[in-house]
Amino acid sequence: MTMRTKWAGAAGRTLLAGLLAAALLPAAATASPRTDASGDNAEHEAAIQIINEIAAKSAARNAERTYVTEDGFELYLGSPSAEAGSARALSVLPEKHTAPYTSIKNQGTTGSCWSFASIAALESACLVQQGISSEGGTEVDWSEAHLVFGTFNGEREGNTLDGEELETSGNDHQSVQDPYYGFDTAGNSNMAAAALAAGRGLVNESDAPFLTPDTDDEFADCAFAMAESAVGNYGLSRVRLDRSVMHPEVAPFIDFGDGTGSGVDRDLDVAAMGEIKQAIYEYGAITALYHSETDLFSPYYHEYVEPQATVAEAGEGSEVDATSAETGDGAEGAEAGEGPEAEAASVSQADAASGTAANDIVLQLSPNYWVYDADVDVAGRGAVMVDHVIAIVGWDNTYSRWNFATPLIDDATGQNRAYDPEIAEVATGKDGEDYIVPTMDGAWVVKNSWGTEDSDSGVTVLQGDKGVFYLSYCEKTIAQPTTMVPDEAASGDLPYDETYQYDASTASTIFDDPFEILGANVFTATGSQSIDALGVWVTEYDTTLDIRVYTNLSDASDPESGTLVSSQREHVPSFGWYTVDLDQPASVSEGETFSVVASWNAPPSDGGSSYSYVPMENTDSNTVYLHGGESFFGTVVSLDQGDVEWVDCQLLADPVHSNVCIKAFATESEEEPGDPENPEGPEGPAGAVPLDPNDANGEAGSPTSPLAKAGDPLPLATAGASAVLALVALVVARRRALR
Repeated sequence: MTMRTKWAGAAGRTLLAGLLAAALLPAAATASPRTDASGDNAEHEAAIQIINEIAAKSAARNAERTYVTEDGFELYLGSPSAEAGSARALSVLPEKHTAPYTSIKNQGTTGSCWSFASIAALESACLVQQGISSEGGTEVDWSEAHLVFGTFNGEREGNTLDGEELETSGNDHQSVQDPYYGFDTAGNSNMAAAALAAGRGLVNESDAPFLTPDTDDEFADCAFAMAESAVGNYGLSRVRLDRSVMHPEVAPFIDFGDGTGSGVDRDLDVAAMGEIKQAIYEYGAITALYHSETDLFSPYYHEYVEPQATVAEAGEGSEVDATSAETGDGAEGAEAGEGPEAEAASVSQADAASGTAANDIVLQLSPNYWVYDADVDVAGRGAVMVDHVIAIVGWDNTYSRWNFATPLIDDATGQNRAYDPEIAEVATGKDGEDYIVPTMDGAWVVKNSWGTEDSDSGVTVLQGDKGVFYLSYCEKTIAQPTTMVPDEAASGDLPYDETYQYDASTASTIFDDPFEILGANVFTATGSQSIDALGVWVTEYDTTLDIRVYTNLSDASDPESGTLVSSQREHVPSFGWYTVDLDQPASVSEGETFSVVASWNAPPSDGGSSYSYVPMENTDSNTVYLHGGESFFGTVVSLDQGDVEWVDCQLLADPVHSNVCIKAFATESEEEPGDPENPEGPEGPAGAVPLDPNDANGEAGSPTSPLAKAGDPLPLATAGASAVLALVALVVARRRALR
């Protein structure tokens, strides 16, 4: 297994794609339809129609599975549970653990929390790789400003803000939603991964410093200054992204309701918590979305309340909490982990009033946070949705649920507060009052991006526990927990000399319905190189990825017209972006065209059949540049004929009028590769031996069928008439067996 990952059990979902017309072909198409030897292009035209129909259905399906919040965050329906993915043995984890993390940063009034969280996760992973134990240190400090700019802006002429944006493939980016170069636009770890995978970072904080605006008046000036710094270092990358992996969600969406927040249903998934802890333990902090509150008086900030004495403390010989004996969910006060709020209480209305008048008071924002009514439609408010991105750096199983106690009676109304019974219950404190508390002990340790304190008009608010806070295990608004891992190469020592790519945006999934589909990119080598690795998006859970590299293409419009020199299969359990090391690198010469062909196959999610899909650039929320001869979409038009018909994506309608999300990473070769058709000696020069079409064992050096759904790889002839006959027989037999 050469995939640089160890994940299992994944949250496979698609990214948002709007409902788009399928029948219209773009007027800007410049490539000509490919014809067969007789001049009949009927099969090609049929393929175009089929692919456009597939794309339109995929767009509708993606829209049904996606919910966009008022703040612009995308949430996904039908996240599989941790138990749904491929099982793997989890380590015996400690009761509490905090991964190394860097200093607490401050995003100020910007909307760049997603960048801070992504950088925090990457810095933490770097510390883990280097064996550095740090809590709030400065051993590594990467630039959030550079990541923001690279995510929402393309390269410009002269690397200045006055220069025109280059309309070259690979210069794609997220569409900016503000006049501040993206510094006030919502984002997530997928957007960050897309920019970093394209080589836009990581860079040092000193390369593009983040300027924290304290007021709205300062915002525009800070954003402009950060953009000027980042645009000058646009193509700089000191450390590359190796992978970004989205884990099972602790409370996946079961129902989005009516689209207004009413009727939303999320189910708490305890098994997912174990997956997330394992990821933090092995690779460091993760990013996650959640619902935040900046209101100092929000009931979602909590103070520790001493619970009613246990039966044992009352002398009755039992260790069960008397207030929850029926459920067995009792906490035992300090033994279950009293929080730091015992030393610094949360803000009260009286404190705030006197503080404002005195103009010199210091207030403490409680470090305990929990949304106890997440799926409850309180007074027509709808369910509570995400609006902020954080880095989860650890966990504490012993952290008492009484740190998150909320009085049952709302003093403002005199009525009982509503709560979500799946995650909350009512229990009695030592003071005899009733409180809403989580159904279990335990909390996530969270690194925020609001600094350690915030001062305004003489009033200073201390942010939690020096910028860290605790989030109950019963928090339903947590979404998209993601590990981001940098390459382990030393800073400035990038492992590859060149990246071949046409995509630099997030991916949208195109599903087969019912035709099996493939994606391919055709590149032209810039020198004598070795293609050592690939970069791919995987947008469904538990995916089987088949990848093949062809060199010396005889027809640049047919990605399979060259010599098959590398082929392998990978099982990818989780949604994300991955670097895949090739078992057999491919050698290319300057000016030579080569291709990477891939098929993605996922298991049935609702009792149906398995399906294939292709990750394409998301044209709905990205600025995408596309040119003919780059990306190709393949499908089987006729079951009787059986072979794959390739269509240039330039000829297709949205959302497939975009590039396929495949990259190739190359290193310079010291010698020119030989002729792969006439290798010198039994091994041939520079690893350029064509693969044996008769080797069907699925090992390195054995090609796999692009349409294989499951089981062992199928043999595939690769040259001459025998290739056509073999492919026809295999595809027809396979498809008949599936129908």
